[in-house]
Amino acid sequence: MAELGVAQPLNGYAATGDRDGTVNPRNSDVLAAQLTDVGVPVERLRYAKLGHVGLITAVARPFRGRAPVLDDLAAFARRVTRGEPAC
Repeated sequence: MAELGVAQPLNGYAATGDRDGTVNPRNSDVLAAQLTDVGVPVERLRYAKLGHVGLITAVARPFRGRAPVLDDLAAFARRVTRGEPAC
């Protein structure tokens, strides 16, 4: 089980592509704002020229050059597991 200092406080990560036609990127903006309002640190990232599927496939080796999604997610994970806030 994770140490409390690592698992708490909960940190949020919200990433979207600005061309997402499946989930409106504004939904992630609203969620991030609501979490921030109640004290949850949130890292909010929006990637240019990516849609819903493009955001997910950007973590796959053949598509990593499209956007730094994997690098950003890995950096977030490293920070929060060191006990640093999301943003």
